[in-house]
Amino acid sequence: MNLLKLIVIISLLTSLSFAQIIIGKVKVKGNSPNTSIIIEEDGTGKNYKVANPQDFNLLYIQNAKLKIEAKIIQKAAGPGFPAVIKIISIQTNK
Repeated sequence: MNLLKLIVIISLLTSLSFAQIIIGKVKVKGNSPNTSIIIEEDGTGKNYKVANPQDFNLLYIQNAKLKIEAKIIQKAAGPGFPAVIKIISIQTNK
């Protein structure tokens, strides 16, 4: 019985995604109709595709350096397929 409880707790903990802080620039990548808003992380150069850019009007602040609190909703699937994030909050770095 205790083993079953432990397995359930571990599976719940691994399924939760925690918010993380990303500092980077807003970029627009791709050609119409496959255009997407990307956050290019400073230092590592990792790209994150934004799932909800319309919530923060990211199209109008291209190349701005931002500090973003976001949840990863889909892991990267290799080159050309970046991780997908959902932005929770944004701060502009000045």
